[in-house]
Amino acid sequence: MVLMTCIASLLLPLKLHHRIANDYALTSWRVLVLLNLLPGLFGIVSLWLLPESPKYYLAVDEQQKAMEALERCCRLNKGRDVTLSSLGVESVTQPRLPEKKIHRR
Repeated sequence: MVLMTCIASLLLPLKLHHRIANDYALTSWRVLVLLNLLPGLFGIVSLWLLPESPKYYLAVDEQQKAMEALERCCRLNKGRDVTLSSLGVESVTQPRLPEKKIHRR
Protein backbone atom coordinates (compact mmCIF):
# COMPACT_ATOMS: atom_id res chain seq x y z
CA MET A 1 0.00 0.00 0.00
CA VAL A 2 2.91 2.33 0.67
CA LEU A 3 4.38 1.60 -2.74
CA MET A 4 1.05 2.36 -4.41
CA THR A 5 0.83 5.79 -2.78
CA CYS A 6 4.43 6.59 -3.71
CA ILE A 7 3.85 5.63 -7.34
CA ALA A 8 0.60 7.62 -7.35
CA SER A 9 2.31 10.71 -5.97
CA LEU A 10 4.88 10.46 -8.76
CA LEU A 11 2.52 9.60 -11.63
CA LEU A 12 -0.61 11.66 -11.05
CA PRO A 13 1.00 15.13 -11.24
CA LEU A 14 2.63 14.32 -14.62
CA LYS A 15 -0.42 15.22 -16.74
CA LEU A 16 0.04 12.35 -19.19
CA HIS A 17 -2.39 12.43 -22.10
CA HIS A 18 -1.60 10.21 -25.09
CA ARG A 19 -4.48 9.71 -27.51
CA ILE A 20 -4.82 6.04 -28.52
CA ALA A 21 -8.20 6.09 -30.30
CA ASN A 22 -10.77 8.75 -31.11
CA ASP A 23 -12.31 8.99 -27.64
CA TYR A 24 -9.73 7.03 -25.65
CA ALA A 25 -6.60 8.55 -24.15
CA LEU A 26 -3.93 7.01 -21.95
CA THR A 27 -3.81 9.23 -18.89
CA SER A 28 -1.72 9.11 -15.72
CA TRP A 29 -4.49 7.53 -13.64
CA ARG A 30 -4.93 4.73 -16.22
CA VAL A 31 -1.19 4.06 -16.12
CA LEU A 32 -1.45 3.94 -12.32
CA VAL A 33 -4.28 1.38 -12.51
CA LEU A 34 -2.24 -0.77 -14.93
CA LEU A 35 0.79 -0.65 -12.63
CA ASN A 36 -1.37 -1.65 -9.65
CA LEU A 37 -2.69 -4.59 -11.66
CA LEU A 38 0.78 -6.12 -12.15
CA PRO A 39 1.24 -7.66 -8.64
CA GLY A 40 -2.14 -9.39 -8.91
CA LEU A 41 -1.28 -10.83 -12.31
CA PHE A 42 2.07 -12.02 -10.98
CA GLY A 43 0.29 -13.70 -8.05
CA ILE A 44 -2.19 -15.51 -10.29
CA VAL A 45 0.54 -16.77 -12.62
CA SER A 46 2.75 -17.92 -9.75
CA LEU A 47 -0.13 -19.78 -8.08
CA TRP A 48 -0.96 -21.48 -11.36
CA LEU A 49 2.63 -22.61 -11.91
CA LEU A 50 3.35 -23.79 -8.36
CA PRO A 51 2.69 -27.47 -7.62
CA GLU A 52 0.12 -28.74 -5.15
CA SER A 53 1.32 -29.35 -1.62
CA PRO A 54 2.17 -32.86 -0.39
CA LYS A 55 -0.42 -32.41 2.35
CA TYR A 56 -3.16 -31.94 -0.25
CA TYR A 57 -2.07 -35.07 -2.12
CA LEU A 58 -2.16 -37.06 1.12
CA ALA A 59 -5.63 -35.73 1.91
CA VAL A 60 -6.94 -36.99 -1.44
CA ASP A 61 -5.13 -40.32 -1.02
CA GLU A 62 -2.44 -39.91 -3.67
CA GLN A 63 0.74 -40.99 -1.87
CA GLN A 64 2.83 -41.28 -5.05
CA LYS A 65 2.20 -37.67 -6.05
CA ALA A 66 2.89 -36.59 -2.46
CA MET A 67 6.25 -38.36 -2.57
CA GLU A 68 7.08 -36.69 -5.90
CA ALA A 69 6.24 -33.26 -4.46
CA LEU A 70 8.37 -33.97 -1.38
CA GLU A 71 11.21 -35.19 -3.61
CA ARG A 72 11.09 -31.90 -5.51
CA CYS A 73 11.19 -29.94 -2.22
CA CYS A 74 14.06 -32.09 -0.96
CA ARG A 75 16.13 -31.41 -4.06
CA LEU A 76 15.48 -27.68 -3.84
CA ASN A 77 16.46 -27.52 -0.16
CA LYS A 78 19.30 -30.04 0.08
CA GLY A 79 20.79 -30.13 -3.42
CA ARG A 80 20.35 -32.11 -6.62
CA ASP A 81 22.22 -35.21 -5.44
CA VAL A 82 20.14 -35.73 -2.27
CA THR A 83 16.94 -37.79 -2.46
CA LEU A 84 14.35 -38.78 0.09
CA SER A 85 15.53 -42.37 0.04
CA SER A 86 19.10 -41.25 0.80
CA LEU A 87 17.69 -39.48 3.86
CA GLY A 88 15.79 -42.61 4.94
CA VAL A 89 12.28 -41.53 3.96
CA GLU A 90 10.41 -44.33 2.20
CA SER A 91 6.77 -43.30 2.70
CA VAL A 92 4.74 -40.47 4.16
CA THR A 93 1.44 -40.30 6.00
CA GLN A 94 -0.68 -37.52 7.36
CA PRO A 95 -1.74 -37.88 10.97
CA ARG A 96 -5.29 -37.11 12.02
CA LEU A 97 -6.85 -37.76 8.63
CA PRO A 98 -10.58 -38.43 8.85
CA GLU A 99 -11.57 -42.05 8.43
CA LYS A 100 -14.02 -41.18 5.69
CA LYS A 101 -12.21 -40.94 2.35
CA ILE A 102 -12.70 -37.86 0.17
CA HIS A 103 -14.52 -38.82 -3.02
CA ARG A 104 -13.79 -36.60 -5.97
CA ARG A 105 -16.25 -36.37 -8.83
